[in-house]
Amino acid sequence: MPESSAHPNARPQHPLDQSDASQPTAPQTADSRRTAVLSIDDRHTLWNVSREDRAEALATRPLLLMLHGWGARESDILPLASSLPPEFVVAAPRAPLDAGNDYGFAWYPIAALREPAAGGDQTDARPAADALVRWLDEVAPVGSRSAQISVLGFSQGGLMTTELLRTHAHLLRATVNLSGYVAQQPRELDELLRVERPPVFWGRADRDPVIPPHLTQFTEQWLPAHSALDERVYAGIGHAVSAQELSDVSAFLDEHVLKESQG
Repeated sequence: MPESSAHPNARPQHPLDQSDASQPTAPQTADSRRTAVLSIDDRHTLWNVSREDRAEALATRPLLLMLHGWGARESDILPLASSLPPEFVVAAPRAPLDAGNDYGFAWYPIAALREPAAGGDQTDARPAADALVRWLDEVAPVGSRSAQISVLGFSQGGLMTTELLRTHAHLLRATVNLSGYVAQQPRELDELLRVERPPVFWGRADRDPVIPPHLTQFTEQWLPAHSALDERVYAGIGHAVSAQELSDVSAFLDEHVLKESQG
């Protein structure tokens, strides 16, 4: 199912889209598996290198994970790699939950995110983050890859990038969050991140019709306090990714991954 690389989450009506007051809730398929141990099915992972060349590529080139948004799939996010530095080995896994929109998948249930909850939002992304780490240990175990990985995600996949950072920071070289946010619940590595300040790129629209404002406001406060933040705001792009944004991401990855690797 084709999709413009400028709109890597442009599926039928997103459940958090605030342009219409009557929205569907997150699908029962995702809600019912909230506490399940999740897994990534590597049969659906897309790579920018062949299986035959993968081992050599991982041993000599940096790895970039690309995480799609809610209701999308791996084939929607991978085309963005053509606008990023070609030195990266790119892997785009499929999220483990059925989004219930007759097309795509989800990293975590999102029914509770429309309004602020008493005690914070109810983003339950940790099971998917742990599943990604287990999958990485299988397909690119430590010792077989050249260095720490970098991760880029769009929308719900953007939240997953910061979830990985807050729970498995030792794995990451650079984090790119596009049109996503940070979960409000505390995580075990938050204080470590406050000290170490790893590089994070956060790109978003000036007015995003999908991400609830209270989550954007929390992210505006959290990221500068826990990272060396490169924040970019793009006028008029909605819930999408622009060519200028991809150019800025390329420069960020070049500075914080490629040049540092050469140094």
